[in-house]
Amino acid sequence: MRSPKPDPKLEYRQAVDRIFQELDQELGLEFKGAIDDDLDRGSLDTRRRRLNISLEDAQTIEEQVQQPYFVRAKQRRSYANYFSQAVQNGCLPTEYKRRRLTEIRQNLLLGEDDADRIEQELIQQLNLKSAPAVPPPVSSAPAAPLSVVTADPPFLPMPPKQISSRYAQLETYLKTQKWREADQETYRLMITTVGKEDGQRFDRADLENFPCEDLRTLDQLWVKYSNGKWGFSVQKRIWKECGSPMTYKDDWVKFGDRVGWRKDLGLGNLTYDLNKSLAGEFPSCWGVGGFWVMWMVWVSLLSRKDL
Repeated sequence: MRSPKPDPKLEYRQAVDRIFQELDQELGLEFKGAIDDDLDRGSLDTRRRRLNISLEDAQTIEEQVQQPYFVRAKQRRSYANYFSQAVQNGCLPTEYKRRRLTEIRQNLLLGEDDADRIEQELIQQLNLKSAPAVPPPVSSAPAAPLSVVTADPPFLPMPPKQISSRYAQLETYLKTQKWREADQETYRLMITTVGKEDGQRFDRADLENFPCEDLRTLDQLWVKYSNGKWGFSVQKRIWKECGSPMTYKDDWVKFGDRVGWRKDLGLGNLTYDLNKSLAGEFPSCWGVGGFWVMWMVWVSLLSRKDL
């Protein structure tokens, strides 16, 4: 059996993604989600010419790959601005401010590691110190009790919403970057949620009526631990960029190429590597069938308004 012919555009896309990943790791807050370095640009330009890819096609690929990195860079800068506001007095955040920062980080869908890296960078730049302790009240002679109204009553936060223990195994796989196991566990959780057994396939009704809360929990876990690269919401954004195809046609094929689901005309060669895979590649379409038939079912998920 002859091996499939290499795809020049796929090779170029992977090269672009690798450079974005390296810049993202090296530059931190200075990374704006774009390729500005002359050597990086030279590497891509010479590769484009070697692969005989048109400038227009290369620009399209770069824009597609750039999008999640641009969003992530914007999220980082936003969190950095909020953290800077929280330490304007030159001290590390108080417990109260720390709670607010945690909520902001979660709302930005920013991973804990990203937030810690941002904070350490700013702490060094600003030479922050611990907040001064509040001195205890000075005792005095007994006196008649006074009614004291504080200007700022103690903050009693609602306990944070805990992710159901049902998702504990999935979160463990994602934390430890066991992507293949996480992909399979996502399928298992979803197929049992719709009342079917492990090994069965979804139909359109299963995904159209899949519980919203469960869908969002799965999506948020994938987005969080992949640093915004994977998740159902990421797939939906790419699907919309491809024209929101509802039937099997060129736009659906384009979507399959964007998320890496058409490799060797099947799902057996997905890239379970955060540094090498494409944006939106996971969760994959386990329990649906091959790429050639999955559009009949997966569009039921991507077209949901609550995703």
